[in-house]
Amino acid sequence: MSNKPWMAHYDKGVPQTIDYPQAPLFHFLEDAARKYPDRACTIFKGAVIS
Repeated sequence: MSNKPWMAHYDKGVPQTIDYPQAPLFHFLEDAARKYPDRACTIFKGAVIS
């Protein structure tokens, strides 16, 4: 018996694992802010913050 029984319910083609960079979340947020400085970072109740 698998120690991860939920994986039997994954749709076909959904990987059981993924590879991702070993970096803290703020690195990705800073990178996105540098790449897209004029785009919205937060939209809440119609208010947009770039």
